[in-house]
Amino acid sequence: MAIFLTGLVLLVMIFVRFGNVQPIEGTLMITEAVLCPMPPTAAACDTGTPVTLPYNIPARGSADIHDPRFRITAELDGLQRPLAIFLPRVKRSLEITANGTIIQTLEPLETRQWNRSILVDINEATAPENTIVLDLRVQGFGQEGLQLWPVFLGPSEILTARKILRDRVAIDLAVFAQAMSVLLFFGHLIVRRALPDEEIHLWLAASALCAIVFLTHFTTPVALLPYPLWTVIWTTMPALYVLFLLKFVTRFFGVKLPMIEASFTLLIGLSFLYAATIMPEGYALLYGAALNSTNIFFGTVVLTTFWVHRRNMGQGTFVLFFFCFCVPLAAGMFEIVLTLSPTALTPLSLFHLAPVFLASVAIYLFISQLITAMKTSKARAGELERLAEEIQAELALSYETLAREREKSAIDKERSRILLDLHDGVGGILANTIAYIDNHGRGDDVIRASLSEALRDLGLMLDGLENSHSLATLLGMMRERLEPLMNDHNLSFDWQVEEEPQIPHQGPSHNLAVARIVQEAITNTIKHANASSIRIYTQQDLVRVSDNGRGFDVTAEPRQGYGLMGMRRRAADLGIGLEIKSGQSGTQISLFLNPQTV
Repeated sequence: MAIFLTGLVLLVMIFVRFGNVQPIEGTLMITEAVLCPMPPTAAACDTGTPVTLPYNIPARGSADIHDPRFRITAELDGLQRPLAIFLPRVKRSLEITANGTIIQTLEPLETRQWNRSILVDINEATAPENTIVLDLRVQGFGQEGLQLWPVFLGPSEILTARKILRDRVAIDLAVFAQAMSVLLFFGHLIVRRALPDEEIHLWLAASALCAIVFLTHFTTPVALLPYPLWTVIWTTMPALYVLFLLKFVTRFFGVKLPMIEASFTLLIGLSFLYAATIMPEGYALLYGAALNSTNIFFGTVVLTTFWVHRRNMGQGTFVLFFFCFCVPLAAGMFEIVLTLSPTALTPLSLFHLAPVFLASVAIYLFISQLITAMKTSKARAGELERLAEEIQAELALSYETLAREREKSAIDKERSRILLDLHDGVGGILANTIAYIDNHGRGDDVIRASLSEALRDLGLMLDGLENSHSLATLLGMMRERLEPLMNDHNLSFDWQVEEEPQIPHQGPSHNLAVARIVQEAITNTIKHANASSIRIYTQQDLVRVSDNGRGFDVTAEPRQGYGLMGMRRRAADLGIGLEIKSGQSGTQISLFLNPQTV
């Protein structure tokens, strides 16, 4: 598929012949000339050989200088003045004599910008009549060959506009491509420094540097180094360019082609070393064409890699990458054919456009990475925002927990103070009073019993304050305090605690309220039931007090006092269920700590 598409583009470029010279309306296009024999004289040109323009001397391995002369005779009837001579392409330097007057002098071959067109104005004194005789002297390097394309005579205004257009395509686009390559070179280096793991930017920066050096041949009229060495350097750049792109593609897809990369690198290195040290002078351009012919193979490897891994990228990305690599490869093949073919003519070099297409890939990478970075940044910002909200919620919960702990600590301290005050104050008074009655025999038994009951009740309240988190423990302490009273009334205590009772909102006051209900049930049994045993049974959601005494009518109006009424009120305040069953076999009072189990 890659070879097919490349061949298709190549054929299109060959047949269309982009940049081929076409007639210009309002001007005279001269396609016939006389090749003067050597040595050139005025009489010799009259008997010279007729030739058709464009005229081509193929490139060959030679250090010689081509220096042919041509004569053109043209009629100027119907042409608007002032006149000008326009040569779309001359390879490489040109001298023009019009009716015996030199109007364009030869430029040094090393400083003549080879891809620049020539426009020379003709004044009225040079061509006062309707006939003009032009003698053209063309010079060119033997290794580059020589070309003389059709000559245009016509109004200066029309030909000036055509020259500007021609030079924009041949030179200005090359300047644009070189400027873009400079920006991409530094851009990739900056990204590489910011993202050391992104190796692809290193190879794209290297390819951009090769493009900068290569495009200098298209943008600068003066060779940066001696002509033979400079020709070797700039003709080596396309091969290095393809090598670095191959490295970029393999890293981009994670493909390993070590043998191909190593062989290409070795080929370029040995070829450059040979060309710079041993190769005879005059073969530099042919060396470059031969070396870059290998680009066809390695460039096809690049396109094949894209085709094989096309499913690893989006369809739009694949089309862009494939097209932007396919067109430069075809342009390179087109340039090589024109260089090596003895008959092919180069209307307008297109090879300087290759970096523009490949720069599109780099720009796309920049934009895609920027978009990816923005999406990643947005996702991370969202994640950080979510994390911040979680941390804020955790901090709020921590502050709330800390506040509760501080409040609980303050309550515990206050509870401990009240407990000590009651124990040392009211409890001490009650205990001392009972001891005084016992020691001095003063007071009656009713007062002593009331004082003892008050002291037990105070003890139960203090137990509730001291053991605020375990109802089972509080009931056990109540058992110890009530056992003397039980023994006084010949009652046995059947204690069955299977599970820790769990009140919905457990706390000191809630536990004490449940204990008060149990205490009231036991007190009623002692006072009214005439029972011989009391049984206390607990489960996780149940506390039950039962006796074997005489029962009572649960539906009857309550007698004087607040016993049952207080039990029901406490149960309702706690949100628990209270069930009272009584009959001849005894009374059973059940506290359902989970109201759904009632």
